[in-house]
Amino acid sequence: AEYLVTAIVELEILPDLPKDFIIYCKQFTAKFLEIINSDSLASHHYLCMQPWMIESLSTKYSAKDINNLAFRLMYPAPVCLRVNTLSANRSLIMDALAANSIKATPSNYSPDGIILANRPQLNNFEFYRNGSVEVQDIGSQLISYSLAPEKNTDILDACAGAGGKTLHIAALTKDEAKIIATDLEFNRLKEIKIRANKAGIASIAVIPQRKMELKNKIKHQFDYILIDAPCS
Repeated sequence: AEYLVTAIVELEILPDLPKDFIIYCKQFTAKFLEIINSDSLASHHYLCMQPWMIESLSTKYSAKDINNLAFRLMYPAPVCLRVNTLSANRSLIMDALAANSIKATPSNYSPDGIILANRPQLNNFEFYRNGSVEVQDIGSQLISYSLAPEKNTDILDACAGAGGKTLHIAALTKDEAKIIATDLEFNRLKEIKIRANKAGIASIAVIPQRKMELKNKIKHQFDYILIDAPCS
């Protein structure tokens, strides 16, 4: 609410904005805040949600909960880091963040996750440039923990994308597994080797794939197969 009010106030100091536009924005914001804070379900126009989503949520949640959820989804997601445990630990990185005046909190869900309060330029910091941390959402980190891979096993990341979970799998197995990363999108897949080299990881083999070629190129079985299908 404070963010929206501030944004509307700042409109007045910008040049060449029609007064009727500013008035409209103020009226819309006031109505928006009134609706969000009420116990009545807001229109999908205010919630920025598809009607079918609101209808589905309404079977389980109250109108106020849906309003609040929609409001939160309008905010940018926070920047989350995953500590590369092959070269650092979370306490060490938290100290490095504090030393550089970067506000952060440890994740309650991922043992190696850190949530940043703001969006610093990470390339300015050595702990990012040397691969001690990766940018990775907490939900994405939890997937590799759920896989629970072990050392000295064969692992296939079948929808690897740019390799966030692939790198995490390598860290969880102490870089002592045989990991094949593949994806239909080569432009994303090619980033894995760059990121792996930066993180000091040697256990990942990248195999670009076109549709339906995977079964023709890989002839052995795997101990673990990760398929993050919605990603690809």
